[in-house]
Amino acid sequence: MKRGAYTVIDEYAITNPAEFFAVATETFFEKARQMAKHHPLLYNQLKRYYKLEPREWMSADTSATKFRKFI
Repeated sequence: MKRGAYTVIDEYAITNPAEFFAVATETFFEKARQMAKHHPLLYNQLKRYYKLEPREWMSADTSATKFRKFI
């Protein structure tokens, strides 16, 4: 992020470790396919932590439409 590289994770994540976890979690649920593609190690860690696979809930357009129905 600091070098200007593309990331699907919002740059607010670099403000502190707690925000990194919160923003990474938000990305995991809302942009699962993009996160899995660009940050596979982090994606797999969160998948193990939450014991969930949000890509299964999402349509092909990578939106979190199906997930939002549960909120």
